[in-house]
Amino acid sequence: MSMRTTSFTRGRKYVVPTLLAMSTVGIIPNTANAGNGTFQSGNFNFCVSMRFNATAAQLQQVRDVFQDGSQVLADATDGQHRFGAITLVNDSGASNSAEYWVNAGLGRAYATYDLYGTRSQKVNLFFNSNFQATSGTDGDAYTVAHEHVHHAYGVADEYSGPSGSAECAAATAESPTLNYSLMDNYFTRGGRVGGTAYTLNEFGVATNHDPDNDTWQDSMHGMSVWELIDSHTRHLATMPVGLPTDAPPPAHTVNFVDGFPGIRVMLLLDRSGSMSINDRLTFAKSGGKVFVDVMDADDALGVASFSSSASVNFSLNTNLSGAKTAIDSLNASGSTNIGGGLLASLGQFTTQPNRSCDEIIVLLSDGDHNTGTAPASVIPVLQGENVTVMSVGVGSGLSTGGETALQNVATQTGGKFYRLNNDAAIWRLPALMLSIQSETTGSGLLAHSPVMTISSQETKEIPVSVEAGTESTLFAVTVANLADDITLSLRSPSGAVITKFDILNDPNIEFISESNVIIFKVQTPEEGIWNMVISAGTVTTGLLEVLAFAEHEGVDLQVAVKKDILVFPEVVEFNATPTFGGERVVGATVTGTATRPDGSEVPIVLYDDGLKQHGDGIPNDGIYAARFDNYNDDGTYTFELTVVNTDGMTYAGEELFLDEPSNAKPVPSFTRKDSATVVVTGVPDFVVATVEIGPETLNLKSNGKFITAYLELPEGFDVANIALDSVAITAVDSVDITPIGIEPKPTEIGDFDNDGVPDLMVKFSRSAVQQVVTAGMRELQLEGMAAGTLFIGKRSVGVIMPGKVPTNNKGKKKK
Repeated sequence: MSMRTTSFTRGRKYVVPTLLAMSTVGIIPNTANAGNGTFQSGNFNFCVSMRFNATAAQLQQVRDVFQDGSQVLADATDGQHRFGAITLVNDSGASNSAEYWVNAGLGRAYATYDLYGTRSQKVNLFFNSNFQATSGTDGDAYTVAHEHVHHAYGVADEYSGPSGSAECAAATAESPTLNYSLMDNYFTRGGRVGGTAYTLNEFGVATNHDPDNDTWQDSMHGMSVWELIDSHTRHLATMPVGLPTDAPPPAHTVNFVDGFPGIRVMLLLDRSGSMSINDRLTFAKSGGKVFVDVMDADDALGVASFSSSASVNFSLNTNLSGAKTAIDSLNASGSTNIGGGLLASLGQFTTQPNRSCDEIIVLLSDGDHNTGTAPASVIPVLQGENVTVMSVGVGSGLSTGGETALQNVATQTGGKFYRLNNDAAIWRLPALMLSIQSETTGSGLLAHSPVMTISSQETKEIPVSVEAGTESTLFAVTVANLADDITLSLRSPSGAVITKFDILNDPNIEFISESNVIIFKVQTPEEGIWNMVISAGTVTTGLLEVLAFAEHEGVDLQVAVKKDILVFPEVVEFNATPTFGGERVVGATVTGTATRPDGSEVPIVLYDDGLKQHGDGIPNDGIYAARFDNYNDDGTYTFELTVVNTDGMTYAGEELFLDEPSNAKPVPSFTRKDSATVVVTGVPDFVVATVEIGPETLNLKSNGKFITAYLELPEGFDVANIALDSVAITAVDSVDITPIGIEPKPTEIGDFDNDGVPDLMVKFSRSAVQQVVTAGMRELQLEGMAAGTLFIGKRSVGVIMPGKVPTNNKGKKKK
C-alpha cells in the first residue's frame, strides 16, 4: 500500500460525500503548573478545568475557595502540605490533564482514590454548590480539602461505612472544640453543633480514630488517616508524635495562573542500530506519520530522536507540514540514549513563551538505555516541568529491566507504558500509535480487533456502536503485508456507503492512507451502528488490526493500576472508571483480558461490589476493581478492558452532600475500551494445573468431613510424579493463608472427568477449609511439586451462610 502526499495535506486526504444528516455540533517553570498534577516540596501543583465559560468574578470565587482549601489542608497536615501553583483553564480546556473539574450548576462533589497525578483521573466539583463561600462562614474550603485528601492519599470517608452512618470521633467526645477528622462530617460535628464555626480540620491518629471500627477508612485500610498518609510513597507527610498540632500553621499564598489551552506533543523516536532489525524503524516511522495525520489543526507537535546522542528533527509547531519529512529522514545507527532524548524533547516545551497543561512526550524505543543521561535521572526534571511521558517498548530486544525503566518514566510523570514485544507483530506499531494519540487527545476507543485474518476476495464487516453527541469518529485498519490488496469503506446506520472514491467536497469526511494504515475520520457522525467494511483483493498474509475511536468529551473508560512494577508473588490490583459527561457510571459491565508475556490471554471480570477479594473499596460508586496473579513468566502484562453500558446511572456523589441535588441520572448506551500494563519480575517456573473441587458449594454450617480436589497436569507431566506431601491449599482469593495440606488418605489416580487425561484425587479437611473462607464466591489456590516442578491451580467455589443480615449504606446529612 503506497502513499502519495501533496504539500497541502498532512496525509493523503480525500473529501467524500455522505448522506448523513450532519449537525454543528504563559507559565514560568517551577512556579506554575503545566500538566498533570505534581507534588514537590510539600506543594501540590495542578490544573483546574472550568467546564463552562466563567466570568472574571466567577474565576475569582474559584481562586478564593482553593486558597482557603489550601489553608485547611495545611492545617490538617500540620503545615506539611499545601496547594502550590494552580492553573485555571477556562471554558472546558485541559479536560484530560486537569486534577479538578469545576462543573456548572449544582451537584454533589466526589473524587477518585489515590489517583492524583494520573491522566484523566479527577475530582468533580460544582460551581453553584462548592464555590459560593464567604471565608469562614461556609464549608466550601473544607470540601475542597476533603476531596483532595481522597484524591491524593486514597483516604476513605469517616462519616459513613459499610453499615451506614459512622463517625471518627466517639459521640461522647462531641464538643465545639472537636477538631478531628476532616474526613468526618464537618457540616454537623464539632463547632457546627451549636454555632457556625467549622472545626474538623485535623486527621485522626492511632490513639483517637474510629473507636467502633465502622468507617470506610477503617474498613478499607484498617488504620487511621495519619497512619495511612505517613505510609504513602508519593505524597508522604510525617505523622505527629501524639496528637496533631491544634494551632493552624502560618497563612500562605497559592500561586494562581491563567492556563493556555491546546495540546503539545513531542514524538521521540529511537534511531539506534537495533531499530533496523525486523523493520522496526520502518513501522515506527509509519506510526509517527499517522500520529501527525490525525492531529487536530490547533494542536502543536514536534519530532526528536536519539541514538548515541539526541537531536530535535522538527521543532514544536502548529504548522506540521514538515513533520513527516523529518520522520522520514531518520536512519538507524549507534547506541541508545533515552535520557538524552527526553531532555531534548523537554527543551521544546520549556522554551515556549506560554506553557500548556497538556505537554506530552511520546517515547518509542526497542532497547535498554546504554549511554548518556540515565532516564531515571530525568524523571524529577520532567515532574518539575509537569510534562507527561507516554512510553512504548517495541521488539524482543528489550529486557525486563528495560521494560521497567520505560514503565517507570511513564508512571512517574502521569503517563502510560505500552508494550509490543513480538517482532513478528511489529506491523501493529502504527495502530498502537493511533491508540496513544487518542489517549493524548481524550478520544475513546470504541472497538479493537487486535489481529484478524482475511482471505483473498473475502469481505468482513466490523460493527461499531456510536452514541449520540459524538463529535467525531475515526475508523482505522492496519495491514501486516504492504503487498496485500485491502480496501476499507463505511456503511452508516442509515445505510449510506462511504468509499475513498466518493470525492464530492464534503468537509465532514476525511480519508487518510499512510503506508500500512487506512483511516476514515467522520465529523458529527450519525448515532447508531456503523459498519467497517473490509474487502480483500489478492492477499498473501491477510493479517489485519481494526480500531475505531470516538471524540466525545467526558465519555471514557479510565484504567489504573495500584502498582505497576511488581515482584512475585505481589498481586496486581487495578480499577476501571467509566464516565459519561465526565461523571462516573454505576451499573455498567466491565470485562476484559489479561495478555501475558508469552501472548496467552486470561479473561477477567471487574466488580463494583465493595468486596475486598475483588479489590473494590466501596460498592456502587462507579469504580470497578479486580485482582490478578495468574502469572506465567517475567515481563509485561497488558490488561485491555471494555465497558458496556446499557442502563447505568451517573454516580450520585458523596453522601456527605445530601442537601445538594443528586448527580444520578440515566446514561445512554455506550461502549469504551482502555488498557493498562504492569511489569512483573521474579515469577518462578511453574506449570498450571487444572483443578476441580467438590462439593462446588460449601455450606459453612455443614458438618461434612472432606473436600475433594481433582488435579490434572498439562502434557509432559504425570500426576503419578506429584509429591503428595507438597500438595496444599495456599491462598484464598489471591490472599496467602497458612497452607492446608491434604489428608493422608484416600488418594487415587484415575480419569474422574472422562476427558482422557489422568488426574489425582486428594482430600482436604472440610473444617480446616471452612475456617479460612467467608460467604460468597471464593477462589482456592492449590500448589504442589511434580518431579521437581512447581504446579499451581485455582478453582472457585460458592460459600453460603444462611441468615445474612441486611445492611444499609446511608450517611449523615449536611445541615
